[in-house]
Amino acid sequence: MVRNKTEKEVDKVDNFREWVSDNLRYILLGLAIVLVLVVAIFAARLIKNATGGRSNNEVTQETPVQETSENGAKKGETDTEASQTESTATKSQGNLTKNDPAILAIVQKYYKAHQDHDTVTLQKIVNPYTEEMENDLDNASIVSYNNIETYSEAGPKDRSYIVCVYYEQQIQDLDALVPQLALLYLRTDDEGFLYIADPNEDETTKQAVEAFSEEEEVVKIINETKEKTRQLRDSDEGVRKWLQQMAADEGQTETDVQTDPNESVMHANTDDVNIRSESNTDSEILGVLSQGDEVTVLGDAGNGWINIEFQGITGYVANEFLSE
Repeated sequence: MVRNKTEKEVDKVDNFREWVSDNLRYILLGLAIVLVLVVAIFAARLIKNATGGRSNNEVTQETPVQETSENGAKKGETDTEASQTESTATKSQGNLTKNDPAILAIVQKYYKAHQDHDTVTLQKIVNPYTEEMENDLDNASIVSYNNIETYSEAGPKDRSYIVCVYYEQQIQDLDALVPQLALLYLRTDDEGFLYIADPNEDETTKQAVEAFSEEEEVVKIINETKEKTRQLRDSDEGVRKWLQQMAADEGQTETDVQTDPNESVMHANTDDVNIRSESNTDSEILGVLSQGDEVTVLGDAGNGWINIEFQGITGYVANEFLSE
């Protein structure tokens, strides 16, 4: 009896081994599937922890920004798109921002309205819109405003900006584009839209605008524009006559147009005098003066440096290396 029971147990073990042998590949496949699932779950947890517990949809979600007004900004723009647009603005070497997209858009709209004598648009984007501005539209000799650039910084009030505008006028019957500069004061209304405001609206704003016009970067832009205009005036008889006419209309004399009273001539008093791009020894060297070289003085930087022009190069030279 004992022998029969043992034989049955042996038979069961043999049958189990035979079943395992026959189904081994299926068993291994099942184990492999379970192992893959465990690894996938573990990896998903690691990714979730790495992203601060947010899903992929939460990480890439973009929030639309406020719809803009008639000043030319885009509608339905996302945070990511706004960031990409903002990247088109470039910082100049100091604190000014060149061609901020929103500021450039409203300034372009402003000059396009001037060009088209579009008083309806001007009344929408300029506050206050004055009779003097209306009279400015009567200058029929200006055909268009081209190559507009803006150099801006934050103004004295919340979401306000002071802007130096460079542009080139196409004058009727002239082939050359005449460089010009303007200074604008921009504010943001309660709905978030930029508009052109009065730079003399109060004493604080007035002082801020005056200080802006005396900043080193702005003075450099002014001097470079003056030099472009001077070279164009000296080489183009039509431009010279037009500038004289503009000066006459504003009560200036022909001498005021032809020569800047602030300009004078100086000479290098030693060899190897560096002309720098900024009024400091760390800035780029644009050229070198030899003893006796004559330079045109465009202005005094006020820190021991003089803004000069030499053979088409506009830059800065330390005062000690120049003599009258």
